[in-house]
Amino acid sequence: MQLALLFKLITQAQDAFKLQKDAIADQLCRKCLTLYPEYILPMILISKIANRHNQFAVAVIFLEKALQILPSSVELYGIYSFTLQRLRRPEGALDAVNKCIKLEPRSVLWLNEKASLLNTLDRVPEAIAIYEQVFKKAPVYGKAYYNFSLLHKFTADDKYELYFRKLETSLGKISLDTDLVHAHFALGKYYEDLQQFDKSMPHYLAGNKLQGKQNKYDFDAEVAALVNIGNRFKKGGRWLSEVSHGCTATEPLFIVGMPRSGTTLVEQILSSHAAIHGGGELRFLGAASRELYGATHMNPEILPTAGADLTVFRNKLQVAGQNLANEMRSLDPNAKYIIDKLPQNFLHLGFKHLLLPNAKIIHCKRDPIDTCLSNFRLRFEDKLHFTTDLEKLGRYYVAYAELMDHWKEIFKDQILEIQYEDVVADLEGQARKIVKFLDLEWDEACLDFHNNKRSVHTASVNQVRRPIYKTSIRRYEKYGSHLDALKVALIPILHS
Repeated sequence: MQLALLFKLITQAQDAFKLQKDAIADQLCRKCLTLYPEYILPMILISKIANRHNQFAVAVIFLEKALQILPSSVELYGIYSFTLQRLRRPEGALDAVNKCIKLEPRSVLWLNEKASLLNTLDRVPEAIAIYEQVFKKAPVYGKAYYNFSLLHKFTADDKYELYFRKLETSLGKISLDTDLVHAHFALGKYYEDLQQFDKSMPHYLAGNKLQGKQNKYDFDAEVAALVNIGNRFKKGGRWLSEVSHGCTATEPLFIVGMPRSGTTLVEQILSSHAAIHGGGELRFLGAASRELYGATHMNPEILPTAGADLTVFRNKLQVAGQNLANEMRSLDPNAKYIIDKLPQNFLHLGFKHLLLPNAKIIHCKRDPIDTCLSNFRLRFEDKLHFTTDLEKLGRYYVAYAELMDHWKEIFKDQILEIQYEDVVADLEGQARKIVKFLDLEWDEACLDFHNNKRSVHTASVNQVRRPIYKTSIRRYEKYGSHLDALKVALIPILHS
């Protein structure tokens, strides 16, 4: 009877998880564990639920319990590695991947994952050696070529020319769409490095077109949502004065902007300062904002009007604000500032004001065409779906820019705008400007940011380990008419 009940509960939990009814799924899994504390399936499912909600520490607890019971599971070690990466523990993630390789020595998937982690840890020669192994073992495994292309600068008569030329001639033999998408992006980067832009762009277009077909989302609804944020957080609205119920912490520092606008570079510069901890792309603010949004979605303006509802909302603010500050402080209790550089936090600056009214914001800006082109040249995993289409990229950028203008008008001196091109032209001047904005003493280490050994988990990992360079400025000029659709969509910004 107990076995029958366990089977029924875990089946219901799995069905609820598929329907994204995570609270129900979690509750059912925990019922399973009260009946049978060593039941691995509910432990795995709880970890997946926790990962879905960015509760990575919770996921780790259940994964480690499961691994004690079943230490020979590749699936468990794979999820464990993924979770440790989200917790910014790349060394532990690498150990987990090494166990996967030991259990499945022929799998190129784990070799590729190991190389990616070695690159994150700045062990680039070791990463390259593994990619070379993968090229030989799996000549059309696209993801390895793509990851390798991001860390290597190709030249004429490059030692890897034969691999990439062979990959191009084998495109018709690639059966998996994910491999084909990665292969096109890798070849786009290969030809771009060789300054053969008429060969580069067709690969970027093909990779993005194929990726776009796999994305199931409503672009118009996404843009409308950006507009709606400004409508709900109105200039002069009651919400602006609702700051006494959040947390007064000053340590959180948010770096926002469009992806590929210089946010990682600015974080790398600042995290080299002795008083600043670079937390990378955190998810805390977004999670807190979505929870609050769910409680207020019926209000035309974000703040409830009824007395009882307002009291409940204020209580939520108090708890969520303190939790948010505590989560960020836990990354480095001694730091004067802890950075969250998730670019898309520009969506949540209204809630940031309610939750952490004293937290400062740095807004990174870059030439709009270069920003959009840089996004188009990268393959994003299951996010930023608008980046697969040049016209949509331009429209999204316009909506983002209008929302940031809205925040700037409201928050004024609480936001510091930094132009990427100015940082490239005058690193010290711009670094000093930011440090002054933060009311800190100057630290010369900010100019030596490329020697900062912290692990970086974004697509800019290899760029920020180099001294400042200018080759990415006005890159778009080399692509000529290929970008006409983008430029038309950006007209409201380019001519404003």
